[in-house]
Amino acid sequence: MIIAKQKRKENIAEYLIYMWQVEDLIRANSCDLERIKASVVANYPSLTEEQSNELVQWYEDLIEMMRREEVMEQGHL
Repeated sequence: MIIAKQKRKENIAEYLIYMWQVEDLIRANSCDLERIKASVVANYPSLTEEQSNELVQWYEDLIEMMRREEVMEQGHL
């Protein structure tokens, strides 16, 4: 989320590539928010609790968008 905001401001092409990678990361974790918390969010020890909660919410929102758009296995938002 933090990186995505930065890339979106600086370079839209890098932002799109980054978001595709995030989608693949979500798919690699079987769209399971608990697995993402353990394998991704936990690797950011410098985040405050509020920032960590924001990051979890961001991933949860992306998972929900992927479900609505039916791109859980392939494709992009």
